Amino acid sequence: MIPFWTEYQLVEDLEIDQVRVVQFGEYGLQVKRVRIRYEDRVEVDRTVDDEWRAREPKPRIEGYGTKIVWRTVNTPDGPIEYWRVLNLFATSYSPCRSDTPDGSCAYSTAGKLPVQKGVAAVRYKWWFYMNDSHWVYVPGYGSAVISDVGGGAPPGNFYWIDLGYSDDDYVPWAQWVTVYFTRPFPPPQDILYILPTN
Repeated sequence: MIPFWTEYQLVEDLEIDQVRVVQFGEYGLQVKRVRIRYEDRVEVDRTVDDEWRAREPKPRIEGYGTKIVWRTVNTPDGPIEYWRVLNLFATSYSPCRSDTPDGSCAYSTAGKLPVQKGVAAVRYKWWFYMNDSHWVYVPGYGSAVISDVGGGAPPGNFYWIDLGYSDDDYVPWAQWVTVYFTRPFPPPQDILYILPTN
């Protein structure tokens, strides 16, 4: 058997963050013609006369949605419109709780904004696309712009957000939350349709 591989494809008529199988993978088949010689019913020689692929493998294709659908949710801060909603593990940080390599305080985000309430950090692969173009709303925290690379990610590969505060108003977070991606809508080139977990 020849193993198949997985490919990813964007699907326009499927809502963002939804996944469906576009094509199931199929194993390929490698065939050998083997000549075996026996003497007194005991195998004494084995030779491969020919070898060929009887069937090529076909990749599994997973489709990822790109369709944007605006929805409204009522929150303690009033109704908000959102185009993406994710369940993320939320932690929090402040300038002097930034987990810098040398232990120093970090007063600016990677996007050059002050570290304070209203900014948020994510893993680098997300930040590379979302920096200063993605706004989110977190119940119990409020609105924030993604402007920083999280330096103190908990172990494990999962969706994660680090909520910014100043040192004076810092509130510790360590819980799963529903995060709404809100207006203003980011430029199309900044939308990360397939979200890595690391």
